[in-house]
Amino acid sequence: MSKAKFALQKTTVATAAIAGRAITEAQRSPEGGTLCPFTGEVPNIPYGYWVGGRIPTLRTSPEDLHMGLARSVDRLVREGRRACRVSGWKPVGIGWWRDANGTTHWDVSTWVGDLAEALALGRKRGEIAIWDIAGNREIPVAA
Repeated sequence: MSKAKFALQKTTVATAAIAGRAITEAQRSPEGGTLCPFTGEVPNIPYGYWVGGRIPTLRTSPEDLHMGLARSVDRLVREGRRACRVSGWKPVGIGWWRDANGTTHWDVSTWVGDLAEALALGRKRGEIAIWDIAGNREIPVAA
């Protein structure tokens, strides 16, 4: 096997493992969460705001726990890695939250340190709300 093919296969396995971890965490913590697309760990960032909408949101129902979901979350992990590189290594997360109807919303979120900047980015991306990390709360984005 060539070095390039081995590296691609290794990356694919690692990405799939992180996608699997995200799906497991979403089942354990349906109210929401965020994982690093490189390590699969919860980002150790004590302040700032997560702003979703980096790519179109993936919406899944509780019945969607199948291979299609794994492939879709795998795509989010890969896009999260790409978004991190493109942004100059600004923190990026793979996030999820479940609404009152049981639909899980998955997205690639960007970390922003300033509230005004986070709200402006949320408006630009058409987001309903941003996540306040320190306050552990959702902040609505006014149109």
